Amino acid sequence: MNLAIDKSGNAAYRQAFPAEEFARRLACVRAIMAERDLDGLLVSGPDNICYLTGLSYHGYFAYQLLVVARSGTPCLITRAMEAPTIRDEVPNVRHCPYPDSPRSADQASSALSEPVLVTIETLIAQGLAGARLGFEANSAYLAYGIASGIQDGLPKASFEDASDIVGQCKLVKSAREIEYVRRAAEVTDAMLYAAIETAGVGVHQRDIMASIYQAMILGGSTYPGFVPLIRSSAEIDHEHSTWEDKSLQHGDKFFMEMSGCIRRYHAPAGRLIFIGEAAPQTLKAQAICERAFDATVRALQPGAIAAEVYAAWQSQIDRAGVSGYRRQHCGYSVGIGFPPSWSGSGVPTGLRHDSKLEIQKNMVFHLMSAMFHTNKGDYFISNGVVVTDSGCEVLTKVPHTVTVR
Repeated sequence: MNLAIDKSGNAAYRQAFPAEEFARRLACVRAIMAERDLDGLLVSGPDNICYLTGLSYHGYFAYQLLVVARSGTPCLITRAMEAPTIRDEVPNVRHCPYPDSPRSADQASSALSEPVLVTIETLIAQGLAGARLGFEANSAYLAYGIASGIQDGLPKASFEDASDIVGQCKLVKSAREIEYVRRAAEVTDAMLYAAIETAGVGVHQRDIMASIYQAMILGGSTYPGFVPLIRSSAEIDHEHSTWEDKSLQHGDKFFMEMSGCIRRYHAPAGRLIFIGEAAPQTLKAQAICERAFDATVRALQPGAIAAEVYAAWQSQIDRAGVSGYRRQHCGYSVGIGFPPSWSGSGVPTGLRHDSKLEIQKNMVFHLMSAMFHTNKGDYFISNGVVVTDSGCEVLTKVPHTVTVR
């Protein structure tokens, strides 16, 4: 374990990134704030707070907020009990803690909770009482009661949606971020191989999940944003369900999608395998999915538009005569993720038919090619990829071939 000892004698984990990288990220956010004439930004998503500060813990189940003004040290509002974690993990912020209980009888009778009061006090101390403030309106981590309390407590301030600001800066990864993604991809492959080797007729799904977790942990991964997703034929349409209390049966289709996680960075991949035997059309479905995946890889290069990438995938599906088959996307941006998602909070930034996102070098995606309930059969391939100068590099390596266990 790599530890640094500070002058007070406390052991502090070395951060995943140098101070210069956090400074660059903060500068990116502040440049967009300046473009929008925002005096402050209220960041609530744990993935976005981690991106700007390095904070990686489970305390985000309770209210937390990062206050970023146009200049100065950001203020991180959390429960008071998180002080040791903040001290050791994120020395680049000023900690503004709130207690779990009211500080006085007067405050106990107040309609404003301690999280709201501390947030208002912090914003006033930052000179933002009458400012133009952006906040993450789409965040699942900013409760309505707290958000409305802050707004009511600062009647001279104005609030506007700025949910996309940190996300814009996160899309293009640094060299160190991509290093973590590559390491996550190696763990993802180990997890998939473990699942494939364990699966078979009569094998209980919990045994498969145990093999996945063993490979994940021994491979150096921490807990991922999504639980590994596995499901057999009866639940295969349940997009975000995972293992059941049952065994695999002869003839089952077995869906797997999972990711290793290094320093909160992910590289998801997925496969569809077959238990006992595969349907006669499976080889045809596999060939179509692979051609479509390869077309997507060729299209995903710097300067392309996301809608063009989706069109490359769709054109192969249409050419194969899969009548009317459409997907919501053929991939989406990934990187920092905390449970319950490896793509950050909210709907992922996807490679969709109508997206105007311009593809840039060092973007990272979970790229997929899927066909289910079609006249050509069923198949599924997905991989973590990174955009490079020369195009798209596929990071996860488990073969795409039809596998029967």
